[in-house]
Amino acid sequence: MSGPKDVNIYNLNSEAIARMEAERNRQKLIRSFNSKKNSVLSLLPEIMNQLDKLTTISAKSGFKTCISCEKFRQSAEELQKTVYSIKVANSAPVSTVESRRRELDSAADSIRQVWKQVADEQSRINHLYEQKLLRISNLRKCVGEIKVQIDEELKKHADLLEEVMNRMQEYGISSSSLVNDIYEFHMQSMQTAPQLCKSLGTDARKDEEQYLADSLSLYRGFKEKIDTFPSRCEEVKEQLKAQYLNTLSDEISGLLQQIREKEKQEAAKRKAEADRQEQERKQQLEEREKILAELHERVTGKFDALEQSGSMQDKTREKLADLRSMWQENMEANIDNLEYMRQFYALSIDPKIKQLKDEIEDYQDLLKRYNEAYDQYVVLCNELNEEPGNFAMSEEGINHIYAQMFRLEDYLYDDYNNRYISRSIDEVMKEMGYDVIGYSVEHERGYGHEALYRFNDSSAISVCMTDNYLTIELGGIDDTDREPDEAEAREQVEDMKKFCSDYKIIQEKLKSKGLELKDGHDLPPDLEYGQIHNLRDYDIDDETIEDLLNRAHAGRMTHAGQAAAEEQKHLTADE
Repeated sequence: MSGPKDVNIYNLNSEAIARMEAERNRQKLIRSFNSKKNSVLSLLPEIMNQLDKLTTISAKSGFKTCISCEKFRQSAEELQKTVYSIKVANSAPVSTVESRRRELDSAADSIRQVWKQVADEQSRINHLYEQKLLRISNLRKCVGEIKVQIDEELKKHADLLEEVMNRMQEYGISSSSLVNDIYEFHMQSMQTAPQLCKSLGTDARKDEEQYLADSLSLYRGFKEKIDTFPSRCEEVKEQLKAQYLNTLSDEISGLLQQIREKEKQEAAKRKAEADRQEQERKQQLEEREKILAELHERVTGKFDALEQSGSMQDKTREKLADLRSMWQENMEANIDNLEYMRQFYALSIDPKIKQLKDEIEDYQDLLKRYNEAYDQYVVLCNELNEEPGNFAMSEEGINHIYAQMFRLEDYLYDDYNNRYISRSIDEVMKEMGYDVIGYSVEHERGYGHEALYRFNDSSAISVCMTDNYLTIELGGIDDTDREPDEAEAREQVEDMKKFCSDYKIIQEKLKSKGLELKDGHDLPPDLEYGQIHNLRDYDIDDETIEDLLNRAHAGRMTHAGQAAAEEQKHLTADE
């Protein structure tokens, strides 16, 4: 009764089912803990990234942070170590898992608090930097305007100087020290204007805002100096007139005096009108700059709020960056066009900001549900040594993840049953004195049990369980696929007879472990059931194979000698 045996596994008894159900619930609790731990650890790279950005923008803008980036980085690393140290062994009881989960929740709260402080400081530095950029833009504009004004004034001064020269020729005056003075003043001004800011030196250029402020101060001082040129020209013309009038009669002198007075009045009127227009222009400019600055601050605040709202898709982040860049470019190009910027914000910026906000909220909801499902899926894959798959970030992708999770949970449950059956078979065979030689190299985990057990030096027992069928076969051993010769077959028949009694005991021992063999059939010992087990089909190293084959060869030689002696004995008796 030791030929091939095919038996069907009956349902596990109630005690085995209860143990497996309790183990399954405990494993689910551990997987939930590991999933939450992975979620908490995913926050730490984001904090490090925020600290790097904060350090970069602080160095770039020149503003000092109110918090110590290095201190927060150390806190984040300590929290990371704390989270890593919170571990749960696969054999841990439920109470230990619950305790570790509370420790993990406390660490997660600390991590979120660090994240919020870093995000708040980054927002403050970004706001200060935006304000600095706006001031630099205004200073650039003012410097450009005053340079244009200086160039225009110098051109006017050239015309005034030519007018004075013509007046001097008209009056018949060959030379005048006053004319020479204003001529030298004008030429010096023309030479000084292009090189005015070189006196600031290279150190001042390191801070662009301070450099622009100093440049503006120099240009204003220079403009105030050259603004005296028209009045000096007027004085020179008056003095030239005085010299000319001295050569004329009293009547002509009186007429010229009237003309002079009228010219003074006209000049005063022109100056008063020019002063009034300049004052109005300055007031309007200041008012527009104030309103525009408030609008820019409000829009920038909305951009910052979107950037700090959390995770978003790369395309959404690119849209946000492009929208901010478009706003900044239009702000610089239309700094003096308040009405256009208002309309541009209402029609082009605000609707897109609302659209991006909706996209971010939808994506964050999808990302949260996706990460929760994927983290649980990864935990299951790790338990089963299965490579996690990739799924699209979509509702359909989430449904696929849950479908894979259901498959893996069923597989894990079946795998536990199979491992229980395999372990039970190994224990029973060992109790019967049959040690494991090796397991099949083609055996896939979760689909049964296939192992080779030592019967004696020249024979081995093959136990294979697949698809709820158990096959037990006894045969010889070798390192190649072949059929047994006649002597080996006869030897195996003798071994089969010896194994029959042990087979019944094996059935009873398996039944005591909840594995009852049903619906099987036993084949009697016979030469046709003889076979050779190829040791290469099992996970046995070359040295062990060589040792087993040497023992088998020695055993067969001994058996052959005994058979020959027995045959000789019979021949002698016949003679």
